[in-house]
Amino acid sequence: MTLTAYVDTNVLLRYCLNDLPEHTPAATRIVNEADELRLLPTILLEVGHVLRSNYGFSRACIAETLLRILALPAIVGEVDAMAQAVRLHIERSIDLEDAWLAVTARSSNAPRVATFDRDFDRIAGLERVSS
Repeated sequence: MTLTAYVDTNVLLRYCLNDLPEHTPAATRIVNEADELRLLPTILLEVGHVLRSNYGFSRACIAETLLRILALPAIVGEVDAMAQAVRLHIERSIDLEDAWLAVTARSSNAPRVATFDRDFDRIAGLERVSS
């Protein structure tokens, strides 16, 4: 299969969960045979959100699943930064969305986050701005 495409949440979920017989085989084929699946950070965050809210996955299971997705040969995009966010999510016990914000801010020329969320105080290389 010669395929380059942006990948959506539902394909990744069906591939990882193997839960819908009408979609799982196609999702598996796409993931295993595509040349390049472009993964946006918003999609990875949505996968994490669905696994938590709809399936009740633990933080550790979510992280393991997301890292497995990021390790797939066809996956391209901000893979290293997304993996950093997943690891930060686990290491600092912060929301995945906050971890992505922290990784993005730390890698910029403005390593500050305007927030009242004190979780950001535990992240090295980042300044929390609250006043």
